[in-house]
Amino acid sequence: MSSAEKPRNENDYILNYVKIISHDGKEYDFSSHFLRFTYEEGIFNIGVHGSLFALDAVDYPTLLPFIGQEKIKISFTRQDEKSENGGKLDPIEFELPIYKMDGQTQDAGSRKRQVYTLYFTSESAFKNLNTRVFKTYKNMPYSDMVEKLYEAYLKDVKPLKGGPGDTKPEKTKYPQTYIVQNMSPIKAISNLSNRAISEEKNGYYFVFYEDRDQFNFVTLSKLAKQEPISTLKYKLKNVAEQTEGMQHKPKNLEEDLYNTETIKNDSGFDVLKSAMSGEGASSLFSVDPIRRKFSLKAFDLRGESSTEKHNLPLVSESNYDAVPHMGKGKPFKDDSRMFVNPRSNMAMLISDNGQDTHEYISARDATVTPYNPEDFFLQRESQKNQMLKYVVRTTLSGDPRIRAGCTIQFDIPEFLGKIGPHAPEEKSKYMQGKYLVIAVAHIVERGKYRMNIEMIKDSFFSDIESRNPVEEYKDIY
Repeated sequence: MSSAEKPRNENDYILNYVKIISHDGKEYDFSSHFLRFTYEEGIFNIGVHGSLFALDAVDYPTLLPFIGQEKIKISFTRQDEKSENGGKLDPIEFELPIYKMDGQTQDAGSRKRQVYTLYFTSESAFKNLNTRVFKTYKNMPYSDMVEKLYEAYLKDVKPLKGGPGDTKPEKTKYPQTYIVQNMSPIKAISNLSNRAISEEKNGYYFVFYEDRDQFNFVTLSKLAKQEPISTLKYKLKNVAEQTEGMQHKPKNLEEDLYNTETIKNDSGFDVLKSAMSGEGASSLFSVDPIRRKFSLKAFDLRGESSTEKHNLPLVSESNYDAVPHMGKGKPFKDDSRMFVNPRSNMAMLISDNGQDTHEYISARDATVTPYNPEDFFLQRESQKNQMLKYVVRTTLSGDPRIRAGCTIQFDIPEFLGKIGPHAPEEKSKYMQGKYLVIAVAHIVERGKYRMNIEMIKDSFFSDIESRNPVEEYKDIY
């Protein structure tokens, strides 16, 4: 569909162009040769990427020829259904290197046509692979180090910002010193993300990712605070499709565009996995190999904080037992399966706490500043595991406004089997609410534009309450 009118159905889209750029810089219209292409981005990916499935009667691989130095250039969008004059939404546009071709075979029933798949990804993936960093960054926040790494190695790819709508990466606390020793720039930035604490009080879980327009250095908590850009709905299963006269209701395009086809949550809960992953770790055992000291911290993650810090020599079990809340396996108050004994549910790490006071170190470099992972490690791991434990996947009509890192409102009905005039559909008390998009795949086929979304949420819409199934269904007939 390429006219300026309103979309006729939820699958309509506008294809501005699909082009192949050869190794010598010449552009060729490839719009008539694609059968399907995808464009994907995610906050846990290195670079944006996608693929294009081609039906080719010209033989571009031989004529150009394809040598692994080509690019794909695509622009597509759809009409804005709310516009009175047939306006269009801002398009998704990209020009990305092709890194792979496979599946090349003769099309069935033709001696001339062939099919193959082209895979493309961001320039940052190549820059990252072809660059090694050997550099020391002294006495600056981690966010400043990220900016310097970006300026030196990634600046010519895309701008660096702090999530959709921000002009600067999110600031971190405390000046630090960090040595990048034989790392790729993205690996170095990822390491800094794991150490960073938000200056804006957004917690400890930073991510560094690329979307269609920019790089982003930001906490998940800050991303989750954005206003939703769209409201999605899961089609209400108990609402009749007929009018009172048994005539089918006319299609409502605006509803169809935002109704999801499927919803899948295969995460659920796994108490044993949660315990082993550190989501509910109640204590932290940190070791300083330079000073031969260890530190123990105990936490009641249900809200009753109890932090004890000790710098004891690495000697015997007797010292360990002397630490409050750690000796004799003293349990917490209740019989929870995860929050039982801080000693049995322990995380361990290597620490640098106090090394700046060590004479051997301070005499040689007074700028050394410990990053004290024991102050945030458990909180970061707990937040990360809780948020990623609950991932919802859905499929619906394509919308170029949806990108990794945006938020959407998702209205989801309860999965109760109530049916009847006295049992109107109700929204889920726990699943509905604001979601953070962590990954999106825009999929364009001949005559069809869809997208797959992965989303997370960090809390339930309301407190979990027990309900009696017998009472819920007693008035249903």
